[in-house]
Amino acid sequence: MVSVAPGRGRARIDHSGSNLVITIPSKKNYLLLTFLAVWLCAWLFGVVSALTSLDLSFEQAGAQVFTLVWLLLWCIGGAFAIAALLWGMAGKEVVTIGRQTLCHDKRVPIYTWRREYDITHIRSLSASGGATASVFDPSRSLEFWGLTGGSIRFDYGRSTHRFGVGLDDADAKHVVAQIEQHNAALTQ
Repeated sequence: MVSVAPGRGRARIDHSGSNLVITIPSKKNYLLLTFLAVWLCAWLFGVVSALTSLDLSFEQAGAQVFTLVWLLLWCIGGAFAIAALLWGMAGKEVVTIGRQTLCHDKRVPIYTWRREYDITHIRSLSASGGATASVFDPSRSLEFWGLTGGSIRFDYGRSTHRFGVGLDDADAKHVVAQIEQHNAALTQ
């Protein structure tokens, strides 16, 4: 018989004075990260090739316009791939819950996206679970890359917000329970 130890989860929860700080590192998909790294090498080759083929004279203006448009779209794709690679390698979500606000940060080594919510308008906090995102579902394709979505949801006014990208159901339920305990302790 094999003994199985209970999972520890990915979310780290720290109580810092009157704040609750939840840190969730990005879920590592090494196959996807390898693909992105190889793709970015090919992407760089494409950028260098396009830049060296540009001739800014007016003799071949039509071909140059096509190359410039292609280069613009290629750079947008490269920026997305770099963001997904940085997120997958070193990204993390940091959720800080204080007396008045819930701050949700998504951090990569060179940038932080921050959203701040008034705690009095947050309703229906829950572990949402649900279907796995697919790269082929246009409405949820950024979830596949780990850039949006999450396993924990709450209503804020008339919109729904999520965090906890890639948390499994048990870990998400544990985080929600910790948040509810923290909020109950603050109201006493």
